[in-house]
Amino acid sequence: MPGTKTYIFLSRFEWLLGRRSAFWLTALFFGLLHAFGSFTGTLGTSLLTFFTFLMGLAFGFIVQRTRNIRGAVLGHFFADFFMLLGYFATSV
Repeated sequence: MPGTKTYIFLSRFEWLLGRRSAFWLTALFFGLLHAFGSFTGTLGTSLLTFFTFLMGLAFGFIVQRTRNIRGAVLGHFFADFFMLLGYFATSV
């Protein structure tokens, strides 16, 4: 499915590596890319990377099941929303 535009990385990796390998690789990339967004020290960065890896697994599962990116985008929105809500609630 290289022509699919809604989930570019996952569909390209599926075409090259197969469905299962693409699933794990995109989740790993998702977690590692979020590792650079934390300024909380080594432990905070490690935890953020681990949890975003888990979120990448969940989002990849949703995309592969539905063949649509909307559910993953909505999940990412809510994850960011609640993370920011927690940040602002504790930064008084």
